[in-house]
Amino acid sequence: MFYRNEEGRKFTEITDDSGLKQHLPSSSFSYFDYDLDGDLDIFLATTVGPTYLYENKNHKNKSIAFKLTDEIGNRFGIGSKITIYYGEGKHQMRELLTSGGYQSYDEPIVYFGLGEVNQVHKVVVNWSTGEETEIEMTLESGSKYTITRLAADR
Repeated sequence: MFYRNEEGRKFTEITDDSGLKQHLPSSSFSYFDYDLDGDLDIFLATTVGPTYLYENKNHKNKSIAFKLTDEIGNRFGIGSKITIYYGEGKHQMRELLTSGGYQSYDEPIVYFGLGEVNQVHKVVVNWSTGEETEIEMTLESGSKYTITRLAADR
């Protein structure tokens, strides 16, 4: 089943319209940017048949991605929370996790959908060790940014 988030108010089931309908049982899936175009694609492994790659061809909506490099806590910042601020008072928060389902893992990159918004003006990282990093600057949609926390002895 595939659902579309309707501006945080409700979810609409769009499995047939999205082209994701198939009837083989699957044990794992993963989201990642296969074609490096800034949106998420889906890789699905079935238990009794082939694997499927569903390429996201919706290029009207914008997104932004963040990768963490942490020299103090765990290397990829797993368990850290990233909050973005954009538009007129809008914000989103995602926790960096790598497990997506049974026998599947996502790459350690956080993606945010921005709709028609072109920029993010503030990012706050709450690292897994409890510290916070705040970045106030214009960050363009359609980009992947790496935020690095250096060890104190550097």
